[in-house]
Amino acid sequence: MVKNLLFIARDLLRSLGIMEFAEDERNYIIDVAERIMVVLSIELEKDIIVE
Repeated sequence: MVKNLLFIARDLLRSLGIMEFAEDERNYIIDVAERIMVVLSIELEKDIIVE
């Protein structure tokens, strides 16, 4: 799951540099990427605690 989320976040952030978006679209993409990072940090914390 973590690996897939990393790929999704990477692709979202890359699209910001490659494609042109309206300001609200850029903000939405950034918000989604931030939420993915929160989920990733929670998942990584779980892995650290379990080990």
